[in-house]
Amino acid sequence: MPSVRYEKENALGRVTLARASEANRLTFEMIGELTEALLQAGEECDVVLLSGEGADFCAGRESVRGGAGLPPVNAIRERFRQIVKMNDALEFSPAVTVAALRGRAFGPGAGLISRADIVLASGTARIAFPEIREGFPPTVVISHLARKLDRRHGFEMVITGREIGAEEGRRVGMVNHVVADTDLDEQAERLCAELCALGGDSLKPTKSFYRFAETARPEANADHAVNLIANAIHAKGNVG
Repeated sequence: MPSVRYEKENALGRVTLARASEANRLTFEMIGELTEALLQAGEECDVVLLSGEGADFCAGRESVRGGAGLPPVNAIRERFRQIVKMNDALEFSPAVTVAALRGRAFGPGAGLISRADIVLASGTARIAFPEIREGFPPTVVISHLARKLDRRHGFEMVITGREIGAEEGRRVGMVNHVVADTDLDEQAERLCAELCALGGDSLKPTKSFYRFAETARPEANADHAVNLIANAIHAKGNVG
């Protein structure tokens, strides 16, 4: 059975971590499979729903063990580059991405939800970046989190490695909505259906422009906004 499952239904792509017996901890083979699934879904679909089978979204990754079996530093470096590629496939997906978070999202699991556009979490969800407690600095996640969260929240999470719950995740900006565990799947599907109904011609340029607007100069924002809306209206053949 595949450890990552991708299913397309009309404009919706469902990408599921399917290693429930191991709390969906990522192997490096899974990281490659997830990267490919996210890239394919982003190209084929308007909306992508990312979730994990079983009780946990993703409880981390399989550790690189010390001792005689430890890979050389170049091999370790390449493995972490693959994690960066996986993260980028989600963060820079042209599709709108929704994460449904149940149970644990630790380490790279927490990194994934921090890169989704919209996160729905069950009330029992837990989020943590525990790398520092394992003896190494969580530099990959810091490279993203420093841009994503207020420093006081983000720095405390990575420097202590402590867990936060769904409500605290919502307060610090990692979660959009907290729902009952029994309602999570239904709420995620409903949100995805609402988004799909809006159509990719609206969703994808809106997401693209939002990303552009986050870093561009105000005057560049205005010019690009005018060009984008004019092209969109012209393509639809009407004036709103």
